[in-house]
Amino acid sequence: MGNDPASWVREGVQGLLTQNGVSVQGPGPVLMVSLDVLRTTESIWHRSSYEAHVALIGELMSPSGRPCWRGTGEGSGGDYGYSGRIPTYQDMLNAALDAATLQMTHTQAFKDGLCQCVD
Repeated sequence: MGNDPASWVREGVQGLLTQNGVSVQGPGPVLMVSLDVLRTTESIWHRSSYEAHVALIGELMSPSGRPCWRGTGEGSGGDYGYSGRIPTYQDMLNAALDAATLQMTHTQAFKDGLCQCVD
């Protein structure tokens, strides 16, 4: 995630949508996403177990700025390994962000809003 959670969320959401065939450039609706919750835990015994929880708030806007949809998504990610390994933290956080994005964008309400979000 680095030092910029906003960039991490933007790049993660855009990357997941692009991988699933959604164009994120050009004219059309705009999906604005806010990070509502970011929580991580690490439990150390012999090795470490990690868990992350991410909650997002999304709002879909038409090209003219008319709101078409508003909703949320939550996701969790976890891993197990050696303590203090940056790649383990990154994988866990990215899994939670992907799960939250998928939950938010796979609802029928989001799909309906996307279809109605034309000017």
